[in-house]
Amino acid sequence: MRSPLSLLGRRLLYFIEAVDSDRKETGMRAIIFKATGLFQYDVVNHFAEELGQGLVELGWKVDFIETNQSKESLSKHTVSVIHQGVDVAFHFNGFMVRDINGTNQVMTCLRECGIPMGIIFVDHPFHHITRIYDVDPQHVFMCFYETSFLNSFEKFINRNIPIAQLMHGASMSRNQAGAFDGGPVMHKERDIIFAGTIGKPTEFDETLASIGEPLFQSIMTEVYEKARGRYHKPLDDYLEEVLSQKKISTEIIKNSEPVSRFIAQTMAAMDKSLRQQ
Repeated sequence: MRSPLSLLGRRLLYFIEAVDSDRKETGMRAIIFKATGLFQYDVVNHFAEELGQGLVELGWKVDFIETNQSKESLSKHTVSVIHQGVDVAFHFNGFMVRDINGTNQVMTCLRECGIPMGIIFVDHPFHHITRIYDVDPQHVFMCFYETSFLNSFEKFINRNIPIAQLMHGASMSRNQAGAFDGGPVMHKERDIIFAGTIGKPTEFDETLASIGEPLFQSIMTEVYEKARGRYHKPLDDYLEEVLSQKKISTEIIKNSEPVSRFIAQTMAAMDKSLRQQ
């Protein structure tokens, strides 16, 4: 279920299904949860900080809450901000669904207070299938930056959760003194940098071997063989091609949570293996 988008600052997009008009007049407030040390090279925290900056530029009040603290401090900080009136909360990649210092309790608190939670994914949904299925869908919406990611969610994941496209924005270069937007900037040594994570070479084979279902093993093997050496389009396209050849509807995957979870986990392992070739 896709929702319409609104412009958020110069860099970001977001949506909230409904906002009280009185809150608009008194000033909107958002919570953005960060998780220092949880993400690769801490890049996701930069996204979080610039999301907050974009909201502030629109006149919002923004509270950053670091989840890397004691359960008691995290709960106390969150409740304190909620008492000031909160319109929406954000976190990345669904990490708060897990019990990290009581983050799942914080999610429950936000839900009970009727505060919308935006979960922003920086990867394909297949890489976070467990969290997507484990999250309580009440008062939750999810954002992905790539159109094909939204297509995959709609085709293969059966969750009645609003989804939207939220594009990643670029940052201005900063010098060591922290100059930003108009100040002196440092010169780049490289124009484009691709960052990503790879898995061990045997990850896909090990995942495939754990299936124990010949039909799905056959499907995944064919997808892998088609993509190997021709990894120039989304794996989902190869998957649909194989399913079509076998006259299998994507609805069969979507309407069975165990099958959907398996397909997603196997495709994620395949993606990591193909990156190394």
